[in-house]
Amino acid sequence: VALTNADGASQWYFNALAAPEVTLEIKGKPVRARAVPVTDEAERRRIFELYRQQRAANFSQYFGVPVAAPAETLEKALASRKFMRFHPIR
Repeated sequence: VALTNADGASQWYFNALAAPEVTLEIKGKPVRARAVPVTDEAERRRIFELYRQQRAANFSQYFGVPVAAPAETLEKALASRKFMRFHPIR
C-alpha cells in the first residue's frame, strides 16, 4: 500500500488511476501490478492504524504528525491522504 502526500495530489496517484497497470521496483526487481485505490473508509482506517503500530518510527514522516498526536490531529492526517493498493499481475 502506498499513500499520497499531505494534499492528496501526488502525480503518481493520478497516473495510476488513469493507467492502473504499473511496474513497481521491489528489491531491485520489476514487478507488474494493478493499482487499486482504497476508498472504503473502514479499510483506510485499518491501514492507518497498521502504519501507527508497525511503522511508528516513520509515522510522522508519512503522515506529518506524531504517532501519539491527539485524535483530532490524527483524523486530519488520515483525511489528507489517499491510499493505493497494488496487486501483482501474474
